[in-house]
Amino acid sequence: MSICETPRSTIQYLAEELPIDIVNAVRHAVHEDDIGMLTTVDARGFLHTRPMLVRLVDENGMICFLSNDPSLKTSEIRKNPQVSLSFQSMHERGMCALSASARISRDHHLIQQLWKEELREWIPQGLDDQNLVVLELTPELFDLWTGPLHTVASRVP
Repeated sequence: MSICETPRSTIQYLAEELPIDIVNAVRHAVHEDDIGMLTTVDARGFLHTRPMLVRLVDENGMICFLSNDPSLKTSEIRKNPQVSLSFQSMHERGMCALSASARISRDHHLIQQLWKEELREWIPQGLDDQNLVVLELTPELFDLWTGPLHTVASRVP
């Protein structure tokens, strides 16, 4: 019997809302050089998703990417800083998604710290690019799926 033929009553769904620390949950699941799918909301209210390369997950769980500004992505973030980011880990056979508040930073020291030559494919001018910015995402809600187990963590105000 395939999952599509299985009656809903026999599918076991395990969901837990645990008092887990969102910072540790994010730092465990998201790593430098992971590729996540960043979703923003466009001017018409449609969701716009694109792949982004994680450059840093700091001690507070903030996730950083390098990008250009102006761009469609930064324009959408300025209008609505609430974004979503999702990952699939092939190593741990799990998936995670988070809702976050995004901020655009021009911190040159941080930009230099996050730069890698491999990024030149997307940012041809490298560190000389005057439009180079850091997208800083502060996770507010975190979902993790590992097999049938779903865990939710949210930031406590």
